[in-house]
Amino acid sequence: IYTLSLHDALPISATPPCRRAFPACKPGFHRSGGTCLQCAPGFFKTFIGDAPCDACPDNSTSSAGGTSCECNAGYYGGPDPQFGSPCTACPAGKKQPDLGRQDSSDCLDCPSLAMSAPGSNQCACEANTYGNPNANPPVECVACTSNAVAGQDSREVTDCTCIEGFYLGYPLQTSPTGGSNTTTPLPRSEERRVGK
Repeated sequence: IYTLSLHDALPISATPPCRRAFPACKPGFHRSGGTCLQCAPGFFKTFIGDAPCDACPDNSTSSAGGTSCECNAGYYGGPDPQFGSPCTACPAGKKQPDLGRQDSSDCLDCPSLAMSAPGSNQCACEANTYGNPNANPPVECVACTSNAVAGQDSREVTDCTCIEGFYLGYPLQTSPTGGSNTTTPLPRSEERRVGK
């Protein structure tokens, strides 16, 4: 009886199969030398293998070791790396403070006297007003007093300053020497900035 061995079954030129020196990297990891490393934030990998990680689509991100991406704050949608589905900016006058929102209804209206640019994660008080609509609880935006101005996103009443030709808000009083129809400003030591 003749027994066929594996050696007899292989052609003379055949060699044993090559085997992996390292196991394949899992999703969210890529090969660097002999080590599987996490994809960096803003990158992702969906499959097992040694291939490099891909960058997230525009206006989206991922955490370290990401296997998917999510829309940035200020945007909504479902970024699909395979098809490039976009993250859409919330329109002006709205905010969206969270990562990963998927619907336009997640864009929230800015309150009265507040505004935002497209793709914003916060609202800001309009010029010549002050407040903090993003505080918890929100501080409503309030108009500065007449003849006073403030820059956009001002937070405090002290950000309101009088325009040229007006005093910094201190009241007028009757002049003791000019008669009852003449008024003069109080001493400069009593100057103050004013809001409404």
